Amino acid sequence: MATLALELKSKKKWLFRYIRAKERVYFLQHQSRSGESNSQRVSIAKQNADKLHDEICDAIDLLENINEMQVLNYRFIDGLTLDAITLKMSYSIQWISELYRRGLRHINIPERTEDHDY
Repeated sequence: MATLALELKSKKKWLFRYIRAKERVYFLQHQSRSGESNSQRVSIAKQNADKLHDEICDAIDLLENINEMQVLNYRFIDGLTLDAITLKMSYSIQWISELYRRGLRHINIPERTEDHDY
């Protein structure tokens, strides 16, 4: 059981990378510093966020169950809470939570490499 919990935690951390990258872009865009160096940092952060978006969407898209796919997409791409997903999908919070857990169990993430910062 502890192994499953660690695996799910690792998967969530991997999936949340896009949300963190979007937050970094927002932070850099709204820093008080201006000029080319900040503009360049924003551009690099956007490129990184786009790469993570594609990588995570590809992993989510491989899920067989469309509802699990939707829940993980709303959570890890759109950044919605499970409560917000409940309203969006018109299911109970218990069912959304179950779809979330199933999606996390079923998603396959790439092996950790030097390129992955999670």
